[in-house]
Amino acid sequence: MGFIRLTLAGLFATTSVAGALAADLKSVSENCHLKGFRDPLRCLQVTVPADYQRPDENQYEIFVAIAPSLRENAKPDPVFVLAGGPGQSGSSIIHLLANAMQKLRATRDIVFIDQRGTGRSGKLDCPNLKDQMFSLDEQQSVAMFRECVESHSVDFSHYTTANAARDLDKIRQQLGYNQINLWGGSYGTRLAQTYARLFPENTRALILDGVASPEQVLAVWSKDAQAALDKLFQQCAQDEDCRAAFPNLQQDFVNAATNIKAGIPPVRLRHPRTGEWIDVPLTYEIFADTVRTALYSPTTMAALPQLIHLAAEGNWQPMVTALLTYSEWTQDAMAILLTFSVACAEDVPYIDEATIESERASGFLEGLQARTWPQLCQQVPVNTVERHSTETIAAPTLLLSGAYDPVTPPWRAEQAMQHISTDQHIVVPQLSHGISNVGCAPKLLRDFLDKPNDKVDDACLQSTRFPPFVVSAAGPRP
Repeated sequence: MGFIRLTLAGLFATTSVAGALAADLKSVSENCHLKGFRDPLRCLQVTVPADYQRPDENQYEIFVAIAPSLRENAKPDPVFVLAGGPGQSGSSIIHLLANAMQKLRATRDIVFIDQRGTGRSGKLDCPNLKDQMFSLDEQQSVAMFRECVESHSVDFSHYTTANAARDLDKIRQQLGYNQINLWGGSYGTRLAQTYARLFPENTRALILDGVASPEQVLAVWSKDAQAALDKLFQQCAQDEDCRAAFPNLQQDFVNAATNIKAGIPPVRLRHPRTGEWIDVPLTYEIFADTVRTALYSPTTMAALPQLIHLAAEGNWQPMVTALLTYSEWTQDAMAILLTFSVACAEDVPYIDEATIESERASGFLEGLQARTWPQLCQQVPVNTVERHSTETIAAPTLLLSGAYDPVTPPWRAEQAMQHISTDQHIVVPQLSHGISNVGCAPKLLRDFLDKPNDKVDDACLQSTRFPPFVVSAAGPRP
């Protein structure tokens, strides 16, 4: 289908070893293991009000996993990890952030949280819809989405970024921490900023990776995605091997887009995971969203010119294989109904006709999400939330951006910096969405948290190189 394909802000991740856990934490948590994380963690459920205006009514259970500091005398201020989406859970990205958090965990506890409505905190999801994502047309998608909404007996209006931030403070209190540091990735940067504004006295420092500014509206991504694709075209043209293999890459993209808009037969291939033969019907929307998803990572970006070139020649199998692989990454971890509960209250009400027309004309996405999300939001019973506060954040803040980022490019971080009093912004020219895992970044994160008011020396990150382009079935040129 493509109508409810969610390739939102995917994130990164963590590693570990057992360590010194404060005695008070042992009293409120128990040993546990999570998939992809080698060492035992400490896990607990924290009870929070469903509605903070009526705290004595319904309650939710929030799942929390703690990777204890590797040293016995841990620093008193842990790092709370806030995943992306909205809809991604902290427990689902632990394995992804292994490298990023390794240095930090030497001296601090790392706290992973499944935000309300995600992961093990009452996940709001539509698994049947995901299973049939390639076989439904637009009307069928909306009907199945409506059925999914109606099957959940919850008040969707409780699932807001502000309430998620209030949950974080309940967790902080439960764990006995005074001040906390927050690491946010993508949508998690919005949640981190919201917490810092609601609880400034409890916020020691922020690390924002792939920064969403308070002004940013989810689903309005066409200009940023087109800018990232244009940079990829330039990068390929400047690379000897890529230029030789794909001398007319931009025209290849135009040809592939034209052909798929005219209609192509379903692509028959073996599923890359199951090995079963499947027929995948392709639409322009699916093609465009697959390209956008590839732009999230330099590794997948390096393979994109070849996929576009082969598609332009009529060979869509490699593109579909990439589509199925990307879907495996993003769909399972994402809670679709939580995504829309947040977006339908906080973002979609601010998408007007002028925005949709601008999006439609601004890039290859042609305003896909900006056009379709309002229809889906008509099915989700939530109230419109006021735009996010721009009250100045006083806590020291490190902002990280990749120049190729198709959804939170550097200018979004610069926009957020207008509302932060003490900030440092690192832009890495050869990276995209997510910096914390790459090269010397883990060391820089620790340098920053150890002395958050000192300037971080990012010279080691600036030498990060773009991966070699895939120019044939054999991969990059030797």
